[in-house]
Amino acid sequence: MLAALLPSFPVFLAAAPLPDDEMRQVEDAIEENIPEPALRPYFTRLLVAIRKAENGGPGRQFGVLHPKAKTYRQQAGWCSAIAWKRYEEWTELQNAPPYLVYLANRYAPTKNATNDPLLLNLHWLKNVRAFMGGPKDTWEPPRQNLES
Repeated sequence: MLAALLPSFPVFLAAAPLPDDEMRQVEDAIEENIPEPALRPYFTRLLVAIRKAENGGPGRQFGVLHPKAKTYRQQAGWCSAIAWKRYEEWTELQNAPPYLVYLANRYAPTKNATNDPLLLNLHWLKNVRAFMGGPKDTWEPPRQNLES
């Protein structure tokens, strides 16, 4: 019986929502930092996945290490702002890697990361993708020129 449940376990994990109070703060951060309304659902899903992948305690919920990101809401705000800034950079690149790869290389670098002695960043991309759930073609945002 347990074996029958295992294939659906990652999907269940990915679909598990954040508590209501956390979700409201994520949505507030998205509204404040993601200027393109059409992309807000993607970035909401991304932030939820980052929150689950980072799973940090107070002041580290989204893995943001900046001293001004002390509260859950500040963590969500910084995370969404970073994700959006990296998205803007990514849309301007020629021959860019997939967005999540680009984001991972900057958000959770695996080379010369002095704040990652246990090399946990090696698992960040895989974990974020797992928590995003759904088919692979939904892991990436649309690539659009933001100037037009």
